[in-house]
Amino acid sequence: MAGRHGDALKLKIAAPAVDDKANWAIIDFLHQWFKLPLSQIRIRQGSRGRRKIVELASCDTQTMNLLARLESSCPAN
Repeated sequence: MAGRHGDALKLKIAAPAVDDKANWAIIDFLHQWFKLPLSQIRIRQGSRGRRKIVELASCDTQTMNLLARLESSCPAN
């Protein structure tokens, strides 16, 4: 996690933006962080750009608490 960028969370991904490798790296990071099945995480918009909107299919209390913790641990840019 690299921090905040305006209203977004900024990630630094080592995978190249070729053959969806960077997108899958983002999905894998979120899968590990939120402990959600891969099928419940998808890139809703921006799969070919730098700014993405990611959808989490499960928004239970635990997921929301993890999201709040993730946001609070990120420094503002």
